[in-house]
Amino acid sequence: MTVAAVLVWQAAATDGVAEPRRQTAPSIAGAWRVETAPHRLTACVVRGAATVTAGQGGGFDVRIQVKETCPQGDDTIADEQCRADVSDERVVVHCTLVRATTDTYIADGFQLVRRGDDMMVGRLVDAGIWNEPVTWRRAAPALVS
Repeated sequence: MTVAAVLVWQAAATDGVAEPRRQTAPSIAGAWRVETAPHRLTACVVRGAATVTAGQGGGFDVRIQVKETCPQGDDTIADEQCRADVSDERVVVHCTLVRATTDTYIADGFQLVRRGDDMMVGRLVDAGIWNEPVTWRRAAPALVS
């Protein structure tokens, strides 16, 4: 083997070692279904849909439409605009209320942990009223017939 061939071989052999590859976390962009556990005092449940898109500055923009359903019939529909920041497996979502069918609905916040590409679990937290378990699951694609 010539000296030039040895140098080419060494460069090729150490190419992947010299520069370790960075693994990026899979994107949370897409359609999600959101559902809380029943509230510990009221037994109300929040369910809805979230659409996540890549945002400016590396975070994500989130649009959430939810319905809070309560046993006593006090249902509320809310529309929220949110910002999600991802750090490793943790996802923090801060929302601003766009509109709601009652004046008492408070913007939601979520503290989540990714459980693979199709699920996030954590808590819905807002102004001390809600602090309940929540699950985000990727929405199933529509069936094509």
